[in-house]
Amino acid sequence: VAAGLVDQQGRVSQCLVFKTSKNNLADQLTGIILNFKGIIKVGIGLPGQINSAGEVIHLVNIPKFRQINLQKLLERRTNKKIFLENDAKCFAYAEAIKGAGRKYSNVAGLILGTGVGVGLVQGKRIYRGADGLAGEFGQFPMLDGKTLEKHVKSAGRFSNASEAQKYFNENR
Repeated sequence: VAAGLVDQQGRVSQCLVFKTSKNNLADQLTGIILNFKGIIKVGIGLPGQINSAGEVIHLVNIPKFRQINLQKLLERRTNKKIFLENDAKCFAYAEAIKGAGRKYSNVAGLILGTGVGVGLVQGKRIYRGADGLAGEFGQFPMLDGKTLEKHVKSAGRFSNASEAQKYFNENR
């Protein structure tokens, strides 16, 4: 879990990083939010399926996580306005509004990490699709029958883009 304060101009301060709780993420997030003083709104990006009502349907990296309306739970516990979204969608939106995609109305952002996520932004608005799964390409089967996510995981870690390019050129 990475947390930080962001002001109205998009400047980040007080960055903190914590090991993600595999047993009680809701308690961990509540504690982090309450420890930041003077905040009005909270934005949270999570790697998994989240619907527009703030319900977390599935978290990729926390198999024991049960479906819950995490947005309402955190709002009740912290008395703050909570915005909850898939992390890849948050990444793409940030790039579309403040980053490299700000000159474009439609932006796609790709995350290759413990999984594969793609955020889609159309007309400067996050595109979720009917069930919140728009951009979740990691589970698509490739021509060899493996999913894209399995290919990414089997490739291992790269320290830079040149290493990744070399791997993909050798494994076409």
